[in-house]
Amino acid sequence: MASAEEHPLVVPLASGGPLSLGSVTLNRVKVERFDKFELTFEMSGPWDNPFDPNQIDIWGDFTSSSGKCLSIPAFFYQAYDRSKGGEGMTEQLNRSGRPLWKIRFCPAEVGAYSCGIRANAGGQAIRYGDISFECVPSDRKGFIRLAKANPAYFEFDDGSLFYAVGENMCWPGPAGRFGCSGGTYDYDLWCGRLKEAGGNCIRTWLRPAWDHCLEISEKWRSDAGAGKYKQDTAWRLDHIIELCRENGIQVMFCMDSFNMLRRIDPYPAWNIQPCAVENGGWIKEPREFFTDEKARDLTKRKLRYIIARWGYSTSLWAWEFWNEVDIIEQYEPENVAKWHDEMSAEIRRLDPFNHLVTTSYAGWNAGAEIDRLAGIDFVQSHAYGAKDFPALVSSVHARKSKAFGKPHLFGEFGVGYASENEFKKNPQESDPDGLVMHNVAWSSIASGAAGSGMVWYWNDYVHPLGLYDVLTPAARFVADLPLNTRRFSPLEVENLVWADPARAIPRRSVDLLPANPSWEKSPQNAPNQFELTSGGKLSPADLLPGIFHGIRNHPSLHNPAIFVVDFPTDGRFVINLNTVSEYGGANLNISLDHRPVIFKDFPDDGSRLLLRLGSYTCHAGDYSIAVPKGRHIISVENTGNDWFLVRNFRFESEFQTEGPQLRVMGIRSDDLAVGWIQNTAHTWHNRLAGVPIEEQPPGRLTLVGFTDGKWLLRLYDTYAGKWLTSEIIEAAGGRLSFTTPPTMNDFAFRVERGGNMQLQE
Repeated sequence: MASAEEHPLVVPLASGGPLSLGSVTLNRVKVERFDKFELTFEMSGPWDNPFDPNQIDIWGDFTSSSGKCLSIPAFFYQAYDRSKGGEGMTEQLNRSGRPLWKIRFCPAEVGAYSCGIRANAGGQAIRYGDISFECVPSDRKGFIRLAKANPAYFEFDDGSLFYAVGENMCWPGPAGRFGCSGGTYDYDLWCGRLKEAGGNCIRTWLRPAWDHCLEISEKWRSDAGAGKYKQDTAWRLDHIIELCRENGIQVMFCMDSFNMLRRIDPYPAWNIQPCAVENGGWIKEPREFFTDEKARDLTKRKLRYIIARWGYSTSLWAWEFWNEVDIIEQYEPENVAKWHDEMSAEIRRLDPFNHLVTTSYAGWNAGAEIDRLAGIDFVQSHAYGAKDFPALVSSVHARKSKAFGKPHLFGEFGVGYASENEFKKNPQESDPDGLVMHNVAWSSIASGAAGSGMVWYWNDYVHPLGLYDVLTPAARFVADLPLNTRRFSPLEVENLVWADPARAIPRRSVDLLPANPSWEKSPQNAPNQFELTSGGKLSPADLLPGIFHGIRNHPSLHNPAIFVVDFPTDGRFVINLNTVSEYGGANLNISLDHRPVIFKDFPDDGSRLLLRLGSYTCHAGDYSIAVPKGRHIISVENTGNDWFLVRNFRFESEFQTEGPQLRVMGIRSDDLAVGWIQNTAHTWHNRLAGVPIEEQPPGRLTLVGFTDGKWLLRLYDTYAGKWLTSEIIEAAGGRLSFTTPPTMNDFAFRVERGGNMQLQE
């Protein structure tokens, strides 16, 4: 049987003898601006682990013709050959040649460069200079930065907008399923399709699994373990980064995931955590990873290697520290925030190309203690299963942009797998045409987010169903928008009424979907008062709770809701309850005009027969009270131990709608407004639940805050990706009005003042 060192993947790490440098080769002597310049050389010396800078420390020093000096570490490198073979035609890698060292650099200045190599090991030192190359002009855009004129958006070094339109592509697919081959061959296929659709970004992980993890406990491998980086994984990442460069795709590079610090479900990967005592490490508890000095030093060492190997690339959009760090086992916010502060400072020290830095959380209300840090450049949210994604996107973005003053986008979203949604269906069944992708993209644009959101399920949903093209209309729409050069504020709607003033449509009831449940401090998890008009409009709609917390287990989240309601006729108030916590139960209190009407106790009686997915379902159903005509106060409260979940609220009466049931979202500057108008019923959840989705008749929309004079209005088909109509309209008294067409789903619009006012097809 072959030894570990003879395995086609495993790389021998140790070296001996005096420190010596072999011949140095250049990938080219004329390098286009913002392209890769690479030095390759052999090095020998006294070390056991070439990834430990205390044993072998090599740097490249670069000086431009203007005199600017930059330094970047060298990195240990092993080449591989790839092929397809085995069951499912999976990717096979085999070592190619001997291990080498490389230094990668990206020149930003046109002109002559000089560079040198310096190395230290075992008390010995080497300096090698007299290397020169020329940087020539190119049309490459450069690295991604925060936009100078509007730091809520991104732009390239050349000043052009980077609006993120893409998806998660976190690891290779399951070979033999969904058209996947495994390994880098999948990325060849997926990135090509994303490019064709107009997408420009992906998010990829150092996944906690053998084929996509850099630092891992694999005891049979001499080149794996704490402070050692698997070269087959690194080679795959080389391929992905270069593939993205060829396809004009930017990469959010996620360096770790919550799984590595979990011993219990969901998705634990503590068994491959090289720092864990169970794997020969020294950390006994997951929480210690963020405070242990040795673990922090090893993290800095890994950051050094990652920056040395991939920091050169202008296709690298951002470093992401963690995927969903808030759901590690034993999460301690203060210590995790201190760790992020320390590590972001280390990235600033090591990365001469100043890539952006971010991190992410499972809950969209989590992470404020980290997101406010100066070292975090932009903010993410993740969301699954929201019944009304546009409402969620707009409310979360508004809160986070105000709280942190940084770019924000949804780094993950989706309808949820069968085990995660009430319909018990996977995305291919619950949303086969990508309606959630569509709605998140357009609500993100209209909210002022820095990207259209990055859907999950890339290998088992987007690719097999061919949903890349869902992104195309959004990519076309933003392509020439000057988002990074204007300051925007939310669009202000004065009213939306029927285009035909005589029209009045009665509606038996108003059905309202709550926000997704949250177990963290958030605006929904606090006492709130809502007003429902006789026209059926609720304010503030985005704070409607999807979970009611009791007063014992989480008293700081207790969130009674008071509804001030104007009932046009006698009717009923109905709350549809979903599930109840198994950790103490809950109770439901409903009062009308301060008089108790319903009290239902939902005890935790310990009967496991009543449990499903961690909560009681035996109490699910409608709970209602009669409400006379007129203005009333309805209160809903849980004074029990823990929580209950709500599916929806219904107000049954002869509500008269004031205009089309359309959601209007948008942003405006002094000379430009961009908006999205959506039939509020047109959501994945309503469609799957069988809720009727009716075409909304024409309305008359009035917006405020516009300079008086002529404006060019254009309406956009968000499905076909083309302009529908254009007309000159006039603002007077700061008001701008136009007629909305009959709307079954949605459309976008753009309003411009000055410049080319010629009507366009």
